[in-house]
Amino acid sequence: MKQTGIKISVLTMLLVSMIFSTSYSEVTPQAFSISVMGGGYSFDDNRVALDLGKTFTLGLGYNFNQSMAAELSASYIHTDADLPGDQDIYVVQPRLDFLYHIMPDNDFVPYIAVGVSGLFFESGGIPMEDTAQVNGGLGAKLYIAQNIALRGDARYYYGFEDSDSDFALTAGIVIEFGGKKKEPERLDSDNDGVFDDEDQCPDTIEGVRVDSVGCQIKSDPYAVMEKTSDAAQALEESDKEIVVEKKKPEMIEVIVYFDYKNTAVKPEYRGDLEKLAYLMKEFPEISAVVEAHTDNIGSDQYNLKLSQERAESIRQFMTVNYNIDAGRFELRAMGESQPAAPNNTDEGRAANRRAVTITIME
Repeated sequence: MKQTGIKISVLTMLLVSMIFSTSYSEVTPQAFSISVMGGGYSFDDNRVALDLGKTFTLGLGYNFNQSMAAELSASYIHTDADLPGDQDIYVVQPRLDFLYHIMPDNDFVPYIAVGVSGLFFESGGIPMEDTAQVNGGLGAKLYIAQNIALRGDARYYYGFEDSDSDFALTAGIVIEFGGKKKEPERLDSDNDGVFDDEDQCPDTIEGVRVDSVGCQIKSDPYAVMEKTSDAAQALEESDKEIVVEKKKPEMIEVIVYFDYKNTAVKPEYRGDLEKLAYLMKEFPEISAVVEAHTDNIGSDQYNLKLSQERAESIRQFMTVNYNIDAGRFELRAMGESQPAAPNNTDEGRAANRRAVTITIME
């Protein structure tokens, strides 16, 4: 009966958390955390004299990355012995746990916990044996503000001394400190390729070409190609028809880097993309392959989708700003499969968010 009640309580807690989940935050890598929690502790039926206990837990944690964390905590448990006189029993439970966060990029973050612990009794004359334990369980964090989350935890404990099976259900709050903050997302409200904080013309009509500060370009910015020596010689012969043979375009490559979890084309790459557009206008027979990449943060499925969106962002940028036919672009979503640098540093992950490589092809 006790176990059934605990399971129902856990399901209720998770359901309420998901209903009220809103966009606030996510697990912060390399952050320390303090957890304050309280709840109930159910002792094994072998300890027939012990009632359901009240527990208070204080924990100190560290997030190695978004997925993995360790936590050192201490719980204080108070219960009564079901004996004449209602003898108070006090228990101290130190614990070392490891947590694996599921969906760490979301506000609602379920986790799996495993660890070791121990029970140390102060029984006031009633014989109670201390025991070492292993534990495992499920929990969830619901972020309600930056670096602040509500937390619920359901845990099973196995004691080695008498093969006891205990259960605990607790809830409380987690506060994170420090860690590696992500760059804030920058907005481009008018979809002109210039972020709002740099856009001096914030209400540009969609589809018009803009300069580096987001204002409409009134004249054609394309440079005029220099005459070839063959063309110069033809000009000297005024009585002959001038025929200038176009050179076959050479393969070029344009690399565009994106911000973390972002698909917007940054203004600093506009010049390179403009050169690409000019070449494609001059040689309508060529096409471009847009190959998009990501770093390794997030699931394979998420990164594959993100790279597809980045490739589509480049195609849309070229179509809207330079009127290049969308059918001339072949999109290849590579996800995190082909890193340009190791993903174990900030610099390496930034290099892998080069996101798009564009190659001119026949």
